Amino acid sequence: YDNYKLSKCLMKATVKDGKLAINPLKADVFGATVELDNMGYSYQRGGKPFASMGLKLLNMNPAGVSNEISMIQKYAPILAKITGLANLSTSFSSNFSKNMDVEMGSIEANGILDLVNGRMEVPEWLKETSKTLNWGVTNMILKPTKAAFLVKDGKMMLKDTITVALPKETTMRLGGHVTLDEKLNMGGTLIAKGKKLPFTITGTVKKPVMKVNWKALGLQVVAPVLDKAKEQALAKAREQADKLLKAAQEEADKVKAAAKTAAAKVRSEAASLAAKQKAEADKLEAEALKRAKDEADAMVNKATDPLSKKVAKAAADKAYQAAEKKAAAAKQKSYDLADKAVAEADAKADAMEAEANKKADKIMADAQAQADKTIADADAKATIK
Repeated sequence: YDNYKLSKCLMKATVKDGKLAINPLKADVFGATVELDNMGYSYQRGGKPFASMGLKLLNMNPAGVSNEISMIQKYAPILAKITGLANLSTSFSSNFSKNMDVEMGSIEANGILDLVNGRMEVPEWLKETSKTLNWGVTNMILKPTKAAFLVKDGKMMLKDTITVALPKETTMRLGGHVTLDEKLNMGGTLIAKGKKLPFTITGTVKKPVMKVNWKALGLQVVAPVLDKAKEQALAKAREQADKLLKAAQEEADKVKAAAKTAAAKVRSEAASLAAKQKAEADKLEAEALKRAKDEADAMVNKATDPLSKKVAKAAADKAYQAAEKKAAAAKQKSYDLADKAVAEADAKADAMEAEANKKADKIMADAQAQADKTIADADAKATIK
């Protein structure tokens, strides 16, 4: 278990028949938005504690979230290397021990990781492939990718083969699973230079081992041969390309951060104004009801005999009920206007952030194109001998 700092938290919880139900829970955390729905917890006598939920992490930076969640660090450390924008949607259930530790073998999950955009340093296990195919980059721009996954029977499996676009028009088609003891059993096909190259990824999540069958390219082993001058030119071009991409990432991050701050201000001001408007509506309702009660009491007090008091009491009650209904309607109208203003502010803030993300994506795409051109102009294409 970890401690997480939530902001803008909204939650509705009920306890009934020995079961805790939370629907919904919504909050900002890790610079993203988390949404839980249909979350339930129960502990039946003679059984085991059990919990299930629907989970969404929206507008998250994979690297930022990975650094905060220990389970991701353990089972999917590669996400910590991806800087960008992604959404995660999954259903989850698990048994717990009596000490409330998650029973890993009982976990069942079904979801989709949607990578909108990202940038990642070429991981160690992929560097041999990068060198062989002369990608000429140390950082990769990741194109939009969706990965559907399933966790069951102690394994995290890709439900379908996913296609990942890699540098130099290389494509990876990947499938397989990861066991909850962190062992990899994955593989697929690389498509490079018009050839299909089978590969496997084994080892552990912390030390993956990728093996590629290079025979389709006429290679038995990795053997790119570059002359010294070309190697030097390639190294210089890579350095320039990395600087371009780093500067672009910093600029893109600033654009998104500025928009996030501005959007938060719009939401905060709208929420504050709505709270004041509702407080004023509550005050006016209370004043109206007090006036109505005073007038009703005065009507009754004017009566001098039991019969007239009874008549006056009935008239007073009717007048008070009418005033109460009118005050409630006025209050509801003010509440509705306040809620409408908050919804409009939220939509405006969402649009601001979406526009900033679009601008940031263009900054990174332009930088990648410029980086690729820098390497191409340096004649960085090596000849495999």
